[in-house]
Amino acid sequence: MMKRIAIIMTLALGCFLANGQNNKEHALIAKMAGIDSAKVYNASIFGVKSNGLIDNTTSFQKAVDFISANGGGILYISVGRYLTGAVQLKDNVTVYIRGTVVGSPNIFDYQGRKAIFWAEGAKNVAIVNGVMEGNGPAIREQVRTLREKSLISDDCVLPALISFKDCTNAKAKKVVCRYAAASELYISDNSDADFEDCVDDTVSSETK
Repeated sequence: MMKRIAIIMTLALGCFLANGQNNKEHALIAKMAGIDSAKVYNASIFGVKSNGLIDNTTSFQKAVDFISANGGGILYISVGRYLTGAVQLKDNVTVYIRGTVVGSPNIFDYQGRKAIFWAEGAKNVAIVNGVMEGNGPAIREQVRTLREKSLISDDCVLPALISFKDCTNAKAKKVVCRYAAASELYISDNSDADFEDCVDDTVSSETK
């Protein structure tokens, strides 16, 4: 009986310490994202996979929808490679990236949207830190082939990495940008948007 109590107490202590560590880590993430006392949600709890092979579009969208509907917060994308199509950002959601978000090489995964992360008429949205790769060469080659076969319209939209349209307090900060399919890395259309310390690393990464 005493042994069983000791095991239970050890597990409880472990959970307490783990929760304390998570709280400290979440507070640090919120601080780095520039948002005080924001709720932090790890992308993995929404089924997001970091192997660079599985399409995370649906999981990312589910995460954004949930966070926005529950008062806002930070979607934390940890170290790894995350494949995705177009994801709509919504009110009061910040995406904090420690890994690399990789755009799908399939043009149809963007459903005509202008970017991987896009927002329209949203307020208080942000993308902070990390790397975004647009898979531009693969997308442009696919579109060229499809156009030759008349399987896609000539005015097909090539996606940028980030797009804000009619947004209020929208921000992208310290994002390393590579290989956008569009001619622009990011787009601001009639928005109160700030792109701070975002770097185009396409050329340097190609020559490594």
